Amino acid sequence: MRPNELIRSSIKGLTIASQGNITLENSYRAVMRLDADTNIKTSGGRLTLRSGKNYAVIFCQSDKTVKPVISITNATMTIDGAMGFNGQGSDPVLSVTNSDVTIKATASAISDFDGGLNFTNCHIETPDSIRMMYGCVYQPDGIAARDMHIVPGLEVKRLFGKNRYETAVSISKQSYTSAQTVVLASGESYADALAGVPLAYKNKAPILLTPSNTLAAVTFNEIKRLGAKKVIILGGTGAVSANIEQTLKNSKLTVERLYGDTRYGTAIKIAKSMSAAPTYMIFAYGNDYADALSASSAAALMNMLIIYLQKGDEPDAETADYLKELYRRGCVYDAWIIGGTGVISENMEQYVKNTLNGTRIRRVAGENRYKTSIAVNKEFSEILNGGCIGVATGTDFPDALAGGVFAASRAAAICLANGKLSADQTSYLKAKSADRIYVFGGTGAVPSSLVSSIKQASA
Repeated sequence: MRPNELIRSSIKGLTIASQGNITLENSYRAVMRLDADTNIKTSGGRLTLRSGKNYAVIFCQSDKTVKPVISITNATMTIDGAMGFNGQGSDPVLSVTNSDVTIKATASAISDFDGGLNFTNCHIETPDSIRMMYGCVYQPDGIAARDMHIVPGLEVKRLFGKNRYETAVSISKQSYTSAQTVVLASGESYADALAGVPLAYKNKAPILLTPSNTLAAVTFNEIKRLGAKKVIILGGTGAVSANIEQTLKNSKLTVERLYGDTRYGTAIKIAKSMSAAPTYMIFAYGNDYADALSASSAAALMNMLIIYLQKGDEPDAETADYLKELYRRGCVYDAWIIGGTGVISENMEQYVKNTLNGTRIRRVAGENRYKTSIAVNKEFSEILNGGCIGVATGTDFPDALAGGVFAASRAAAICLANGKLSADQTSYLKAKSADRIYVFGGTGAVPSSLVSSIKQASA
């Protein structure tokens, strides 16, 4: 049978082996029964089990002489509706390994009898009406599952699209079913989006990207899906055009634009919109993205401002004035300079210390951007205490721009990587022992071989 075929009603004696997409659907008030001589296997594809309206149920029944009826490996699975699985004490009817599982139960429970379900190394997402508890999926007003076998494992999930705009939308969809506010930045540069990570996190908003002149269709559709009422644009009309702003306003969205004459000025406008009297700050080099990205998750979690510094002995005039203003307020307790003296000089560090006299200022740096990334994660380890990490390429910025706020929502560290892991990276990952890895971007940004190395080091 070809992939993507829609199968309805009762099934007996059917065998499917596919790497494509399979949907089993019962649309009536009845039972769709998958008998023991039915064998469905998919690897690398998608399987959807869907029961229809009201009381329709998909019921899988095995016996003591057969292998699992449904076997899924390295795939994506959706269970939509009321389901029953009966293993009769033998091999499980449904066996799912190394896969992403989404459960959307409606009228009744996801019911397991005599070991009918087996999930190994799977990431299982459930709606609020269903809970994972003691290894069972159950619905409070339904039937509790029994003897379900769930083996936890290290999950790797890649968030990506065909381009940077689709990748940002993919990251948004992973975190948000709805959002009142969206932060919009140019996908053609990194500075505004990275400075806006703490702002987006504070507003419970995803960061979406657009080309400078015309609003990307995939971005506009995501704004609609989220049901957003407000869009905060980062950067001037050279970054996000007046035409895009007008398109948003024509769609009855409230639009606020935060911008300065330069990336340094825009970062300050973002900072001022967050707090008139900030207590924590991050300083990062304004002409490269790596150090700001590495620190963005921690900055968001601590409500820290991200301020850019240039090379040389003194900051630009607008940043210098802003630092003097903060000193007069006497509000900044702690600040961190991210990156080595090759990007932010010792003289610049001394300038900041002299201007913010009384503020405790430390530098967090490594020999390169990858070691700086590890140093940042160690510095803020008490904050970055989630069980997962985010991985981004250290050689280009687009796919990772939306990753900072996503990582913050999971208290996750961000690791920059390229080629193969260094000894320092391997040591950090082993100590971190994450149970989930999110990869920002496709294989062109973060190759599968690198992901495998990260997974092995984290195990």
